[in-house]
Amino acid sequence: MDPQGLFRLSWNPEAPSLPQRLSDSHQATPFGAPPGYRRAERPETNIKYTFSPSSLNTMLLIPPANSPNSRPKFHVSVGMNPIIPMSYITTIRRGGTADGTFVAEFEMGLLGENSLYQWVTFDRMEHKKLSGVSGVFSYVYRTSDNKTIRLASEAKRPRRWQYGDRIFYWCNHLRITGHGKITCYASVEAKQEEAKVYAIFTPRTERSDGTITMESLEVTPEAHDFLDEILVSVLILERMRLSPSFVTTERLRSAALKE
Repeated sequence: MDPQGLFRLSWNPEAPSLPQRLSDSHQATPFGAPPGYRRAERPETNIKYTFSPSSLNTMLLIPPANSPNSRPKFHVSVGMNPIIPMSYITTIRRGGTADGTFVAEFEMGLLGENSLYQWVTFDRMEHKKLSGVSGVFSYVYRTSDNKTIRLASEAKRPRRWQYGDRIFYWCNHLRITGHGKITCYASVEAKQEEAKVYAIFTPRTERSDGTITMESLEVTPEAHDFLDEILVSVLILERMRLSPSFVTTERLRSAALKE
């Protein structure tokens, strides 16, 4: 009762306790949520990444177990073009999940050299075609000092990657058996072994005991500054090398040049 003789009821509930667990939006992901920004990461030595299948249409690019950060570097997934089922769109994201930051996307398929369904983009705003006169991938016929490149097989001819101001070159050193490496260089020289190396890609191979060695990508410290383009370009290059439509086109092209 207060001084005026009135009864007043009061209620002082306890402060609500904190939730026992974080909300779903903060739950831990299998490999940790990727950062919302891109941080420059240049290691002191070469890093050899391994391509590891993750699901039916997904694979991850994983650094070695002894790396300071052994979590997956990139998440690569493939989906079918709903308009043309013979064409496939590959999406690359940062980190180990499909929720990672978008890196790039490209489309290729069993359509020969139809440039309408061969493109690549790093921002989803501008789609650039892969091959042809103005494509990001083109053959190289002369060295940096303007000497003609003569090869026994057109399959060995270097390819130049140019997206914006970034230029580098992939050279196929694979043997007929498929064993060997595909190397990324800063330039094309008369003595290619003297050129600066950016990365080395080793395709999937079978050992003498029947076990399979998965694809790997060894990248120099300097090339980590443009690792996104190194990865995207080698994925496109391998699709070209292994796709039946591209293999047939390459054989016809080589035969025409020999005539």
